[in-house]
Amino acid sequence: MALWYDCGNGWVKSRGLARCNLGVDAYLCCPGPSLAEVDTSALKGPGRMVFAVTTAYPAVRPDVWVGTDVPECYDRRVWAEPFIKVARGNYGGRRCQGRPLREFPNVFFADIENAPFCEILDRRAHDVRFVWNRNTFTTALHLVLWMGGRRIFLVGCDFGGKRDYHDDRELSEDQRAANQHLMANLVNDLRGLTPAAKERGIGIISCTPDSPINEFLPFVPLVKALVLSESQAPDRQAPILHATDAERCQWRGDPPEERGVLVGFDAACEWLVPWWFDNFHKHNTLPVAFADFGMSEAMRGWCGDRGRMVDVTDVPVARACFRKPFAILRAPFKEVLSLEPDCEVRGSVRPLLESCRGSGVALAPAAKGRSVAAEATDGWFAMCTPDTTMWDAGIIAVNHGHSFVTDWAAEALAREQEYKGDNEALARVIAQGGYEVSRMPPSLAFNRYRGPDNGSAVFHWTGTRGKVILKERLDAEPTDAGPTLATTHPVQWASQPSEDLGVMVPVCRGQEDLVPWWWHAYARRNQWPVVFADFGMDSETRRWCEARGRITPHGAPNGIDGWFRKPFALLQSPFRRTVWCDLDCEVRENVARVASVGGNRLAIGRDWSYPVRLRERLSFGGPYWCGGCLVVTQGDPLVLEWAEAVLEKHKAFRGDQEILSALLGEKPSDAVAEIPLEILRSRQEGEADGVVIVHWSGPGGKGAIRRAWSAIQAGVCRDMRSAFHRDWTHVKPISDRGVVAGFDEGQEWLLDWWWSNYSTHNDLPVLFVDLGMSAAAREWCAERGLLAKAPAADCYGWFKKPLALLESPFRQAIWLDADCEVRGGLTQLFEFCADDGIGMTVDRGTPRSFRDAMPPEALIYNSGVIAFNHGDPVIPQWASMTMALRSDRPGDARYGQPGDQETLALTLCRYVQGRVCDIPMDLVRLRLSDGDGPALVMHWTGPDGKQRIRDAMDRSPVYEAAG
Repeated sequence: MALWYDCGNGWVKSRGLARCNLGVDAYLCCPGPSLAEVDTSALKGPGRMVFAVTTAYPAVRPDVWVGTDVPECYDRRVWAEPFIKVARGNYGGRRCQGRPLREFPNVFFADIENAPFCEILDRRAHDVRFVWNRNTFTTALHLVLWMGGRRIFLVGCDFGGKRDYHDDRELSEDQRAANQHLMANLVNDLRGLTPAAKERGIGIISCTPDSPINEFLPFVPLVKALVLSESQAPDRQAPILHATDAERCQWRGDPPEERGVLVGFDAACEWLVPWWFDNFHKHNTLPVAFADFGMSEAMRGWCGDRGRMVDVTDVPVARACFRKPFAILRAPFKEVLSLEPDCEVRGSVRPLLESCRGSGVALAPAAKGRSVAAEATDGWFAMCTPDTTMWDAGIIAVNHGHSFVTDWAAEALAREQEYKGDNEALARVIAQGGYEVSRMPPSLAFNRYRGPDNGSAVFHWTGTRGKVILKERLDAEPTDAGPTLATTHPVQWASQPSEDLGVMVPVCRGQEDLVPWWWHAYARRNQWPVVFADFGMDSETRRWCEARGRITPHGAPNGIDGWFRKPFALLQSPFRRTVWCDLDCEVRENVARVASVGGNRLAIGRDWSYPVRLRERLSFGGPYWCGGCLVVTQGDPLVLEWAEAVLEKHKAFRGDQEILSALLGEKPSDAVAEIPLEILRSRQEGEADGVVIVHWSGPGGKGAIRRAWSAIQAGVCRDMRSAFHRDWTHVKPISDRGVVAGFDEGQEWLLDWWWSNYSTHNDLPVLFVDLGMSAAAREWCAERGLLAKAPAADCYGWFKKPLALLESPFRQAIWLDADCEVRGGLTQLFEFCADDGIGMTVDRGTPRSFRDAMPPEALIYNSGVIAFNHGDPVIPQWASMTMALRSDRPGDARYGQPGDQETLALTLCRYVQGRVCDIPMDLVRLRLSDGDGPALVMHWTGPDGKQRIRDAMDRSPVYEAAG
């Protein structure tokens, strides 16, 4: 009994679909008249499983389809669809156009019988006969319940109305009368079922307007229901990590001890640890684990004598506080209480550990009320919405294995630069993940932001002001409980210069593999002495650097992490004139050209590509300067001011260059010398002859370096420019006008639709560019036009678009994406590339997150339709920049440009001055921003657009398959 399928060697009973809880909402779609008004493409998505009954297909493409009548009652293609299909149990031998139903994919056959309708709530065993009662709706609802549906939304369930069905099929009078009788019975059955279902925790909700079931079922508009369902799905903004990074974010094995306390810190905070430990052991005997966030050798020995050590110095984050979730993941306890060293322990902490035993995690609020943005003086909370509950990351009780810590670690690893503190990341993960959190009572855990000291068992002296208070207390009551630790640091130039000109380059953990690449580029054109600033290099890298130059400590005082150390490192320079190069700066020519800019003034380049989303967080309006490469003169007071500003303001800024930009904004315009783009530029500003230094900034830039370095080492190319350079395939055009289009294997299904629309109105020759098509599709294209081989590039399809344009053999050409519907003659589009112009349409539907990752002057154009001339220099620049800047994680702007359009926007900023001719909406229309309407070319962008194309193909005569 139950569901059966034919495995090819006989019938097998399926037991894997019956569950207590489906895990997502269920949408049961019927073919009632109202289904015609539903945007069925919106039904699919996370947080729901879609079931469809009988002729609701093909309007609805479900996850599970149910039909208990003979095959001739339905669209025959349903049997060849990949989704699950459930038919009547004795129909295994029935045929669809000569082929047995059991041979089609994912067809299951249900044992059914007539029985009281209410039994669908009780027949839940693996072996069950489904209730039928000669109507498919009953069986389908029973199947939804059997599969564990707990919240069921009914769509297209009109159970009556002026029309018979959504697709305008008409019944005879006798058929209509029988149908109305059946519908009335089903309404009564549902009316009787609803109270019993509610008692079992099952909610049945109507999403069908004006249905009689709305008299006794709650009604929710479909749009709102879909939002509710999607809100239950995991956070789609959660970072996607490389496997090696994801492994760092996992819990370690079985902890050897039941419970204990974890305290983590670096050298900046270790002066607090003896005081913390003394307070803790006055009231507690629990074991302690010390997490090494970058502590001194002396402190490591001190801690090793008093507890276990947890090393997290291998985690590739710049700031110590972001090592905290990784320390918790590696803690040797089943129940972990994580405390920061500025937490004053004044009682037993066991109640804090016990507070997490219900939900698995217990936290204390960071401040009064839900939002603390106005109260937090350290500026931690810029990333969170005003109603986000902020938690104190300094006091955390959590059970080993809780997934929120894994999510927190992933967020810290992927997005550290976007947060001003670990509290923000913690709050966002808790909110987006919907985690249940037990709230620590104020008598157990309290902090300075919430109010004055209340005598709690643990009081967190948060923020800079809290450290000042503790420092004053400790200075008044000196202790020799710990090793001698430096707590002060003068801001001054270290020594008189010993050499005239030299280069400084910082080396930190996580970037050691870039050092050989940097040296290879630098040493080809330079022999100036190099000082490597130690920002946390390992011993092997230290030996490598010592063989090629000198090493100097970063010089920053305790508490100054990451790139905030830059001005302090510059103060250690032994050179009269120092060229500072970040490790991701490619040196292509003699750096003396850079050093010559500005005389003795500080020389620095503009950060032209500084993104909108970061500009909006700053308190000043620019200009924005690039800290990756600058030239300073020994004794320059600006460097001292920069270092002092870092000491004062580093918690309120994202990085060193923001502090420097704010400082320079207060100076006269001639206080610094601007290094021109002809000498220094960032990776986003493209290529040019004669550039001395190119800054390959950000994770995307590091990815480009690593891709190119392997090719450079193998002798395939000389440098970064040659690694990514692309140019026209044909030196001169060999034909006058034509159309270029590119397809890969995932787009082949569009070929005949595209060609049918195009060839109806046009006879211009077409170049089909193979972006990864099958052999059959290539043959199909070659029969209808020219065929160019696939451009050599190991990347996602849309990044190959500019490479495809370079294959054009035409003097003037029009590029068309595969999802562009041609509705008329294209000749008039060539007017937009006359007089060396380039014709495009502004992309009015670009996602806000993509726009905010761009500089404000970079207008994003839609690259689906482009009118261009052979030889236009913008096309090879676009292709070269796309190959260099492409994200290794498409759609994620943190790892490079998320798509070809964003790189095109940067290219246009630099290489197309006044040559872009805007194609108006009546000629080229975009689905996302413009909707359907009169146009020469309709661009059906995105998954919804592809579904519209599928629907159009379903309604039209059968298209010839490509190959």
